[in-house]
Amino acid sequence: MKQYAITLSFLLLTSTAFAQISEMPTKVDELAAEYFGEGKPIVGGVIGIVDGGKSYAKGYGRVSLDDEAAPDMDTVYEIASLSKTFTGVLLGELVARGEIVLNDTLDQFVPEGNRVPRYRRGETVTLRQLATHSSGLPRLPTDFWEIAAPEPENPYKFYTSDKIEQFLDTYRLTVAPDSRYEYSNLGGSVLGYAMGQKTGKTYEELVQERICQPLGMANTAVELTEAMREKLAPPYDAKKQPAHNWDLPGFAGGGGLRSSMRDMLAFAQAVAGVFDAFPELADKPEHPLVVGMKTASTQHYEDTASRVRMGLGWHLNGNGDLTHNGQTGGYHSYIIVSPKSHRAIVLLTNTAVGDPDRLGETLWNSFDSWRP
Repeated sequence: MKQYAITLSFLLLTSTAFAQISEMPTKVDELAAEYFGEGKPIVGGVIGIVDGGKSYAKGYGRVSLDDEAAPDMDTVYEIASLSKTFTGVLLGELVARGEIVLNDTLDQFVPEGNRVPRYRRGETVTLRQLATHSSGLPRLPTDFWEIAAPEPENPYKFYTSDKIEQFLDTYRLTVAPDSRYEYSNLGGSVLGYAMGQKTGKTYEELVQERICQPLGMANTAVELTEAMREKLAPPYDAKKQPAHNWDLPGFAGGGGLRSSMRDMLAFAQAVAGVFDAFPELADKPEHPLVVGMKTASTQHYEDTASRVRMGLGWHLNGNGDLTHNGQTGGYHSYIIVSPKSHRAIVLLTNTAVGDPDRLGETLWNSFDSWRP
């Protein structure tokens, strides 16, 4: 079988977020070579790094098994549950504007006449609890796989916002809100739905208006534009067999965004507190997006039994770093950000395996050993 060399690219950008991407340190290339390409677990992907005012990004492996070219900054991927970090930042942004309050209850955001899940004494769910996986809502609606049955390779396709409204109207909580951490794709998606109900805009419109526009992010969306579709890396499962793209109409806030490394590196840079590159945000600490990012980065919940600490949409590790990963049927993504040290690492790949997490953690834990 033919052995293909890993292709590395040096990229100069003209976006508002970055004037230049520095050449990737050799040690990062060496670590990446263990994961990408022929005989390795990942078909291809892009690594992005923020180190204060300096940034790095390179593509590794191949865009697809039918294309020897390496992916680049504009290659598009499903970012899956990394969408929840956008949802958390968006919640913080709306709070900064005074449009909502973290402890607003869900019943304020459903259509008149609809009910929301409650516990034994009538306790209901707040926006903060939705953002911190402490709402008591299950990971998925109990009728999810019944509705997904017609197209299991694209399981979220038929679960629309109407279906979520119907589920909320009939479901009763089995645990009290705030009593424990339980990761919930449903909760993150309901949060995105609630913010849309409040503003009269779709989740995608809110993300693009409140986050993407100030950061110069042109290729982050729920629905693929024609330009994004042309740059979409095809999906592969864990065995590197072709997989299906997922559509998440009702679960956009929990996992429906697609993006590129150009955009994700801008997002990571801003979350890391490096705002000089963004004209709309530079020297404006009171800007709702700046305040919203800081709010999302702050701890809002802790489950001492499971040792989980949560910001809004972000998991906080023992050092206070912000982390998340995500996976659909043919993609895996990973992000870790330190607002304290102004650092971040992002991985976007088109293979549904957990190896990007291990690579990202290795790079993060050895950061000082390979940085120039």
